[in-house]
Amino acid sequence: MRPRMSVVIANCNGKSMLRPCLSALAKHGKGVEVIVVDNGSSDGSRQMVEDLFPGVVLEKNRENMGFAKASNQGIRRASGEFVVLMNNDVEVGPGWQAGLLDAARQGKAGIAGGKLLFPDGRIQHAGCMVRPWGIERIGYGERDDGRFDARREVDYVTGALMLVKREVIEKIGLLDEEFSPAYYEETDYCWRARKAGFRVVYAPETVAIHGESGTSAGLGGRFYLREKNRVRFMLKNYPVGWLLAAAPFEFARFLASFPLLRTGSFLRAYCHNFSRLPGILEARQTA
Repeated sequence: MRPRMSVVIANCNGKSMLRPCLSALAKHGKGVEVIVVDNGSSDGSRQMVEDLFPGVVLEKNRENMGFAKASNQGIRRASGEFVVLMNNDVEVGPGWQAGLLDAARQGKAGIAGGKLLFPDGRIQHAGCMVRPWGIERIGYGERDDGRFDARREVDYVTGALMLVKREVIEKIGLLDEEFSPAYYEETDYCWRARKAGFRVVYAPETVAIHGESGTSAGLGGRFYLREKNRVRFMLKNYPVGWLLAAAPFEFARFLASFPLLRTGSFLRAYCHNFSRLPGILEARQTA
């Protein structure tokens, strides 16, 4: 019998974070299929999973394939009606499944994400919005004092804890692996789902702690990777009017890179995408 939910976790040398993540799932995830896609870890992560969590499906890659590719590998292996992408540094609490499942079953909802908190209890993600000048994490850094407890439709939810209905996967496919090794893959996926007619919903009833940046541990040049994939997302998805509106903000961003010694990374990000512009424009037409 197909499990109701499959959880896919990408991991690379994250043993210290992965263990509490899997322990929380074992405690609060009854009946959930858990799939760990290990990206060439050398810290004992694989042995730990095999020794302590024998019920977990373990996919072993020889090298770090990045978040999008590893997640797609896990999605292909998953058999659940709902697939949850989860970072290896997320710890779920009691009843975490209920809010996501209820939100995903309402109307044309296809993707749902919960409320993520920093370890100190502050809001990290309460849904996200896309603006011409970039992305906005709702509630980021604020106190969890009830202001972010209303379920709402959002532009996207973070891939650290993102439930996707099987129907969505069948209609729009997998994550765009050109966003590898990390950043903006979930933004793009939610954008594509919304374009296909699905709603993306923030479900505050589901609360989890997220250490942040655990899945991307070991990735070099994070500023460059973020900029590279941010620019790809813009060129692939923004309406022409938004691209024009974003131009002043991009120029300001470029000027701001000088004192931060990030100008080279900023220019590399643009050069990388313009060298691949034909493929991006093709993806823009077919997305």
